[in-house]
Amino acid sequence: MSTAACTWGRNLATIQQGPVTIREARWPDDADAAAGLLRRYAEYLTSGPRRAMGIQLRGYSEELTQLEQLWSLPHGVFLLAFVADQPAGCVAVRYGRTAILPRAR
Repeated sequence: MSTAACTWGRNLATIQQGPVTIREARWPDDADAAAGLLRRYAEYLTSGPRRAMGIQLRGYSEELTQLEQLWSLPHGVFLLAFVADQPAGCVAVRYGRTAILPRAR
């Protein structure tokens, strides 16, 4: 079993596991990478057999232009995963009044 190297950044850890790095988004530098990953996810949700599920992403394009405002402290956090320095995945977590609410995207 391998262990991940972990270093602390501004508010969260940067985790390095082999070629994978997970860290908090650095705005505005990571805005294009974050929006690109979310655009590909939207394409996945609305194409092919999934299209039959009737998923509609209202306001999605507008949300992509406001990622920093929507997903940075104190509202939440946006984590990016990189493989060999290329964006590979993301997760956004919204802070609620009494709990942390994960955002399914």
